[in-house]
Amino acid sequence: MTDKFYKLGQDFDRFEDYPEEFHQDGYLENFEGYDDLEGAFFCCAKISIKGKIGIAKREITEGGIWRVLTAQVPEKITLIAEPNLLSKTDFPHIEYTCSWPIMSRRMVEILLSVRDFPHQIIPVTVIDFVGDPIECDYVILHLSQLSDVMDMKESIYVAKQSRIDPSQTIIGSIEKLILKEPEGGFPPIFRVNWHSVPLYVSSEAKDALEAAGIKGLSISRVWP
Repeated sequence: MTDKFYKLGQDFDRFEDYPEEFHQDGYLENFEGYDDLEGAFFCCAKISIKGKIGIAKREITEGGIWRVLTAQVPEKITLIAEPNLLSKTDFPHIEYTCSWPIMSRRMVEILLSVRDFPHQIIPVTVIDFVGDPIECDYVILHLSQLSDVMDMKESIYVAKQSRIDPSQTIIGSIEKLILKEPEGGFPPIFRVNWHSVPLYVSSEAKDALEAAGIKGLSISRVWP
């Protein structure tokens, strides 16, 4: 059977000459409200770009689960990076990579060439560690919709009671993830309902990224 989707991650070979504690391409400059925004990306919240601070508005959804439904990110988000490492990847590894999926604009264009999908582009300013600008074009790709594709009957997971509403059952850890292919196929890149932290790509997107020579990616089978 042909694989229909893959998990997207980073290829760490470019770090082979660096100590393990430096296995990152850079980090995002901190700003007020930075930590509050992590869940906004996982939840595919509606995001506005405004002002200088980050604001996340959490609400309780059906099933007694807290989610970030709307958020604001600052007009200026700065990536501080090592130029030599950054030049070797289209998908930089930073702390909380899945929370802040930074990638080259060319990588985004390749994904969109496969098929359109609900998303927002959030601009990023890139500088080196002494504050000099780096000539490159990276953005945050925010997916604005979760894909309702998890097969609840075939997947193997641990169910637990919601701490907010004990009458409701939520999903804990997932041992085996099985997805139902939607009509028209999987989006080129997507997050999964109930399991929204990882990023996945379709087989068509995998082929397009590899054919275009997009660098710094790890694209792996999900199961087995």
